[in-house]
Amino acid sequence: MDLAAYEAKLAKMAQEVAERFGSQDDERKKRQILDEYLFQENGFHGGRAEYYHPANSFMDRVIDDREGLPITLAILYIDLGRRLGLQIQGIGLPGHFVAKQVTESGEQQVIDVFDRGKEL
Repeated sequence: MDLAAYEAKLAKMAQEVAERFGSQDDERKKRQILDEYLFQENGFHGGRAEYYHPANSFMDRVIDDREGLPITLAILYIDLGRRLGLQIQGIGLPGHFVAKQVTESGEQQVIDVFDRGKEL
């Protein structure tokens, strides 16, 4: 795997999202823009048909195939969120892994990245 190439891809993805932010957008709106970019426009989704396929576990393949496990999609989501100045954390639930955004005001939103960013 060419780490530098994938680091550049992640930086470009974050830049493309950041360019969509308005000056008045709050943290919640910025996350919604990230969700739209990842899940609607670029089709990132959970690998349901072949859940246990090895490709769903490798970040380079997740980025290329736009499909992954809950934890690999959450890692991508957390990384992009941090590059955008958002506080996003991972949460391990029994049998599932999700992400959570915490805003400066203390508001929290749990997000199922496996289910295309569905708010829980």
